[in-house]
Formats: sequence, C-alpha cells, structure tokens
Amino acid sequence: MDAESFAYIFASPNGEHQQDPLAKVKTAMLLIQKDSEARGYAPFIMRPSPLFTHGYFLLNSADAAAVNRICTGAATLQDEAAGVYDVDLARLWSSRWQNDFSFPQFKYLLYTHSDKLPLNAQLHLTPAMQLTLEWHANADARFSVLLRALKEIFFEAARSGQYLYDRDAAARLAQATGLSSTRATSAVRVVLAAVQSWQQHSSRLQRTRVLRCGTTQEGAEYSVVDPFISEFFHWLEQSFAVLHSGETCRYLPVNDSVQGSERLAPALGVLEELDLLHFALLGGSNSRLYLYVNQTQTLELADRGFYRNHLLERIAQRHTDAVRLMSWLFTSGFSSEQLWDRIEEYFLGLPIQGFDAPSAESR
Repeated sequence: MDAESFAYIFASPNGEHQQDPLAKVKTAMLLIQKDSEARGYAPFIMRPSPLFTHGYFLLNSADAAAVNRICTGAATLQDEAAGVYDVDLARLWSSRWQNDFSFPQFKYLLYTHSDKLPLNAQLHLTPAMQLTLEWHANADARFSVLLRALKEIFFEAARSGQYLYDRDAAARLAQATGLSSTRATSAVRVVLAAVQSWQQHSSRLQRTRVLRCGTTQEGAEYSVVDPFISEFFHWLEQSFAVLHSGETCRYLPVNDSVQGSERLAPALGVLEELDLLHFALLGGSNSRLYLYVNQTQTLELADRGFYRNHLLERIAQRHTDAVRLMSWLFTSGFSSEQLWDRIEEYFLGLPIQGFDAPSAESR
C-alpha cells in the first residue's frame, strides 16, 4: 500500500504539515498492529519498504550493464519498451557497500540520489513503480456522471464565494449519483485531499491555494478559488484518459511527469474511492508499506463496531498519572533533596513515598 494515500487523514485543516504525514501513517499502522499483538493475535503485519530487497528502476542499456559489472545479474530487464529493470538491491549493497552503510540507509541514499553514496556519481537510477489496474464495468460512463456532479458542487462554491462543507458536498453528491451516504462522504474527503496534493505538485500553483481551509464548530470548511479548480478537474480527466488508454500492468517513473507516479497517484486514489477501479503499486521510495494480512475477519469486525486501541489508552493513562504526579511533587512543599528522591523512585519504577498510585484495575 502507498502510505501517501492515507496521509490526508493526518493533515492539518490549513493544509500545512507540521510533521511528516507519511511517518504518522506508519506510526498509526504500527500502533494498531502492536495493540493487536498484545491481545494475542495481529490481523496484519506491517513492514516498511527499506526491508525489501528488490526495486524497479529506469535504466538505459549502458547503466544496466554498469550495474551488472558491479554485481553480476543484479539488474534484470522487466519492460524493454519502458527501459525498466528489476534491481536486486541487497546483492548490489553487499557487493561493495555493506561495510559503509546499513541496508536501509543504502536504499535511502540511493532513492534520494545522495552524494554520500558513490554509486550515484557513477550512474543514475530513476526509481519506477509497477502499476496494476483492474477496471470495473462501465467505468467510462460512471466517471462522466460522477465528474459532472463533482464539478457542479465545486464550481457553484467557487462562483458563490460561500464556504463548502464536506458533509453538504457529500449529501449533494449522494443525491446526484445514487451513492450511499458513507461512500459519498469518503469520496468528497478524498477529492478534497487530492486537490491539495495536486496543488503541491503543480509548480505554477505553489503560491496560490486552490482550496483555503479552516475549522469551525461545524467541522472543516473550504473556500474554492476559481478558475484554478477547473484545472484540477481537467487534470483528473487527463489522468483518467492516460490510465484507461494504457496497459493494465505498466511501469511509472517516480516523478511529476504526466506519466509519473507523483501526478497519477492522487488520481488513482480518487478513482478507486469512486469505485471505478482497483489498483496496486509496487516499488518506489519510502512511502511504501507492505502488509501481510493474516485474517480479514478481525479487521471487518473492527470496522463495523467501535474500535478501541488499548495501547493508546494505556499511554493516555500513564500520561495522566505522570501529570498528576508532577502536580503533587511541585505543590507539596518538598525540599530539593526530597523532590529528587521521589523523581528517582519514579524512574526506577519504585513505590513513591506518600503518593497514592492508581490501582492496576484503573490503568
């Protein structure tokens, strides 16, 4: 899975990322996994891409030959027309660089084209991704209906100058297209996230916000800037045409070209959320996560009911206990020596003199 597809969940309402949203996705997945393991069984196991040994790269014949001179058989041709090779990065790393870098560090330096890795000065490996598509029936006709409804919603907001609320947009989309309320709400939120992602990758719009975001007691609100929103829908139509006209299995360069993954990935997310296709992306850089699903029933049950993460609850309780302890320490009139004795007891996990620690049942 592509962690970037879920990064919008953790974005701030004004579109600014105070922390790396990809790291937040990985942390959230790991918290869910570890909480399940503590209960005895994890429905899935997550592994970040740096642990995986193969990668797809765009190489000319000379660079491919150079890779194989460094490590025989490390580069295998996958798509002759696109010039895509499957490179065994573990073998390449162990042939010359295992004493200088760890394998995850080697992969990071390679994908970021860092000068710290001598290989990057010798040749240029452009990362690529393998895209596999499965189109649903009547995708063309359904895309036209959904696109027309979305355009009407966003264009009206742009013309009127009124704020656009995701719940109102979802209700209108459901009414116009027959989508369920849940599907329409999710689709609108993904489209809003895609607008912001598209804007970030469009150099011409770096200083202009197509969406201006804010929050009220009623939730997130958006003001739409016209005519730039029409360019977003033009890009979405163009991306649909590129994807629908090509092979169901192809390779995309990791860049922002028309055929690049950075331009097409947000569109893929929108089209899948609109139930027009399913897609799989393999390869790429540090935003890829690999999940081994042990069981789907646990995930389905968690989705239907109210999910509780006991690991986070314990963290929250410990934070509450720590705040209560600090308040008690600094309001009880202890001398400096008494204060540090109790702090030392706290860090050693010992009972603290005079402090009523919560019982195990309350934790």
